[in-house]
Amino acid sequence: MYPTSEQLFDKCVAPMGMTWAEYKEAFQEHGWWDCREIAPETWGTYRRYETGMCSKPSLVTPAGNPMKGMSTPTRKMEIWSTALETYEPDGRFNLPTWEPAILNEQGDPSVAQEWPFLMTTGRRIPVYFHSEHRQLPWCRELWPAPRMEINPDDAKELGIEQGDWVWIESPKGKVRQTADLYYGIEPGVVNAEHQWWFPELDQAGGGFDLCTINCLVDGDVQDPVCGASYLRAYNVKVYKATPENSPFGNPVPCGEDGTPIIYDSSDERLKTWMPNYEIREEA
Repeated sequence: MYPTSEQLFDKCVAPMGMTWAEYKEAFQEHGWWDCREIAPETWGTYRRYETGMCSKPSLVTPAGNPMKGMSTPTRKMEIWSTALETYEPDGRFNLPTWEPAILNEQGDPSVAQEWPFLMTTGRRIPVYFHSEHRQLPWCRELWPAPRMEINPDDAKELGIEQGDWVWIESPKGKVRQTADLYYGIEPGVVNAEHQWWFPELDQAGGGFDLCTINCLVDGDVQDPVCGASYLRAYNVKVYKATPENSPFGNPVPCGEDGTPIIYDSSDERLKTWMPNYEIREEA
């Protein structure tokens, strides 16, 4: 099937004058390159569109000089996208457009009757990078469990207090996160974290489906041009997690065998993740 992964990687490293196989071999021997040493006169320079630095190596003038301008078909900063005009001849994406999401109250006002909160996802936090570092003890001490921001007035109406575990539910499923009361978020809106998993659970998937907000999105709704998933602006319902409405009678998310996740920085299991420097010294 064309292109294969190898062929795509070949194109990525072609500007370096290598194939992917050659690049891998060179990287194993050399490691990372310092671009400032390789190209001291051009790396990190400004107004690159005026010097031809935005061009592909193959785009040159008859005199052999790099073509000036942006890396677009017209060599200009395009507001009207000539590339999208090619793919969508009806013209609906030629200019930047906005359409209401089909799965929230702007696209369908009746949705809010059952799902009153507008949820945004992918809340960025300083401790983790996407799904990375949940297994590092110092990171989990700082941020042991996922948090969902909610306005204190909304939380009061729902009987939710700071740190309570709450259910966040959409037509596609439901997960639990802890409530983080925050006046900076608009009433009627919640802001949830993504990409959670729990290395302390000995099971396939690491319990990602317990708290990961990605489980609430519709994977079939995608951008018609690039195929990107529809990740934000979902209408959901929010309610307090209790022993009565939680598996194993525990509001804290638990693994398949009932083992609760680490949700407090004082959890003794974090100590078992500490690196053993004595073994390293002996080696």
